[in-house]
Amino acid sequence: MISYNRSVTAMCLKLRDRLKALRYNVWLDVDNINGGVLESMAEAVENSSIVLI
Repeated sequence: MISYNRSVTAMCLKLRDRLKALRYNVWLDVDNINGGVLESMAEAVENSSIVLI
């Protein structure tokens, strides 16, 4: 999961792409909001091995 400020969205998208190229599963809100935002984020944190803030 990557948590970020909207002012650095472009950088986070590049980071996501690089991590995916290395075969990491990456949760980013622009890709993975299912249902409510808070519920989706909580589920992502609970299911993550690493959270980048």
